[in-house]
Parts: sequence; structure tokens; C-alpha cells
Amino acid sequence: MTPLKFLRWFCRREYLVDIEGDLLEMYGTRLKEKGKRRATLLLWRDVILLFRPGMIRTLADSTFHSPSGVIRHNILISFRTFRRNKPAFFINLGSLTSGLACALLILLWVADELSIDKFHENGDRLYSIRANFIHADGMRMIEYTPAPLADALLAEMPEVERAVSMSPFTFTGPGIVSAESKQVRTEGYFASKDFFSVFSYNLFLGDKSGTVISRTLATKLFGSPEASIGKFVDWNNTFRLQGPFMITGVFEDVPGNSTSKFDIVFDFNELLKVDRYANEWNASYSLTTVLLREGVDAAAFGKKIEKFIELKDPVVKQQLVLTRYSDVYLSYGGMYYVRLLSLVALFTLAIAGINFVNLSTAQASLKMKEVGVKKTFGVSRFMLIGQFLSES
Repeated sequence: MTPLKFLRWFCRREYLVDIEGDLLEMYGTRLKEKGKRRATLLLWRDVILLFRPGMIRTLADSTFHSPSGVIRHNILISFRTFRRNKPAFFINLGSLTSGLACALLILLWVADELSIDKFHENGDRLYSIRANFIHADGMRMIEYTPAPLADALLAEMPEVERAVSMSPFTFTGPGIVSAESKQVRTEGYFASKDFFSVFSYNLFLGDKSGTVISRTLATKLFGSPEASIGKFVDWNNTFRLQGPFMITGVFEDVPGNSTSKFDIVFDFNELLKVDRYANEWNASYSLTTVLLREGVDAAAFGKKIEKFIELKDPVVKQQLVLTRYSDVYLSYGGMYYVRLLSLVALFTLAIAGINFVNLSTAQASLKMKEVGVKKTFGVSRFMLIGQFLSES
């Protein structure tokens, strides 16, 4: 800060012009006689000596304004500027809002996709087992594996802490659950006993010893989750299960970011009872998921079980593939679209930003006169910056 800036900051307005003129005149004389360094030091001395109560401006005379007043002023000036330059304003508004909206919607979709199946507590140790099916035309990946695989891995592989076999109704279509003259069309699973121990679906009422239903299904059929415990339901589906089935537990509704969508879970043994092929090594009925023990090298374990099915039945030409459960959803090409749309979002933001900067730069020359007039009237740099930021 120069001496004169300090003087303008504290000196009363009615004295400022005369005092500043006298100081500049004295400074000019000293500059010729004593040099710049000495003249500047003496100017600082004179200004500091003037810093006394009678010379300091009052609060009413101060150029400082309340933050709310400055904000109101900047907003008012901004609206006046917009009215004067309507085409530029609407182009900026349209490009920025559409660009930001598109980018935010895309990024929300990306965040949702990346959150799929990430809510399971043991997700870092939870792995899905799929199979490369070898046939005459080559090899293709299939999700379903033989139903005995889960129990065999649990019994023979020390790396496996828990294993689950589950089979959705989706490949035969949804079924109708009926109870007390009410019918609900819904999806469900056949699942082995460790289903609720491996996955983080909250079983908040009862136990998993029998048929388990969701909170929503329990409310639809019986009026409340508590009223459903001990009641019986029938299941009408192409599996032709022999009911009725007693409800022993109720779980919270499946989260929206889960790939598994179901409202009822039957014991996997019910499937084995009605389909004599379901428990064969050459029949792929089950989605098999394993929970590995702490510290197990997943890559080494995946290599170890690659030929597991062929050892059980040499006729079955399947190679097992171990994939982290939370990665399965995006492994079918989904990650490509996540990356592609993320780039589209960033590109959209960049285009909107460049467009805004170009239009703002083009308008800058029109503001030069306004800025000059305001500086002449003593408007500070802070207030000018605040105005431009308010417009932005």
C-alpha cells in the first residue's frame, strides 16, 4: 500500500483533496532536492502523523458497505446489464444451464451404476462363480452353474467361508403368491441356508428357517410384517411347488441399487424336490456365490477351481471363472458406457465453460467505460470484482 492509498482509506472526504494536493506538492519538491527514497519516507511520515481522531472518517462517511448492501447493489447492476444485453444473456443462460443439467444428470446415472451391489458388508470378499461353457462353436460365458457346486466348494475348499446356491424365478417368469384370498404377482428366489448370512439383505423379523418374504409383500398380503409370521402362502408357478408354505421371516425391501430383485425366498431344497435334474453336475440351475475367508488370494483361488467341475464330471466342459460380486453387473459391457458417458459429461462441461468464457470476453470491451466511470467515483477493486462475480 502506498502512502496516498493509506491516506485515502482513512482521511475525511472534506479534507482529502486539499491535504492530498499539499502532500503531492511537498513530495515533488523533496524529490528534486533529496531523491525518491528520502521523499517517499518523508511522505509516509507526514501521512502517519495525519492519522489521528480528527482526521479519520466516521462510519457514515466510510466507503465500506454492509455485505448485504454490496450484494443487493451487485445484483441490481447485474440485472440492468442483462436487460441491456439480452441476446448474450440468454445464450449464456441457455448454454450453461443445459450444459450443467446434462452433465449432472449423466454423472448421477454414472454414480448410480457404480453403486450397484456395493452395499453388501463383505463385498470385498464376496465373489460370483460363473462358467466358460466350451462347445463346438467355441466358448461363451454363462452365469448359471451346477446346483451341487456351492456345497462342494464349501466342503472341499478351505478358502471358502460360506457358499450360496440361488435360483431366480425369472427364467420361468414371475409367479403368483396367494394368501387369505389375496394374490400378488412377484419375483423371487430359491436360495440355500446361508443366503442372508452372505448377502446384506436385512432380515429384521423372524428367522430364515422357512419361507421368507419382503416387508412390502407382507403388508400387501397380511396388512403388516408382524401379522405375516406363522401364516401360510401358496405359490402358483411353472415349478408346481407343493404348498402351502409357512412364513418364518420378513426382510427389508431390496435396495434399488441391487441387481437381485425379489420379494419371496424359498428354500433351495424346494427346487430340488420338484425338478429331478436340478441337482446334477451337467445341469446349470444355480447362481453360485462364495464368501472367501480373510486374506485369501482371490486370483490364486480362481485359478485353483478353474477345472473343478471337470473333476466332478469329465463330460461337463465348463471352466469356472471367479468374479467379484459387485463387478459382475458392469462386466457385461456396462463399464464401457460408464466411461463413455463420463467423457461426454466432461466434454459437455468443457464446451459450456468455453462458450461462457468467449461470450464474457466479447462483452468485456463494452464494460470498459462503465469500469472507468466507477473507478473515477472511487469504487474499489473489490466491489468491481464482486459485480463481475455476481453476473457470472
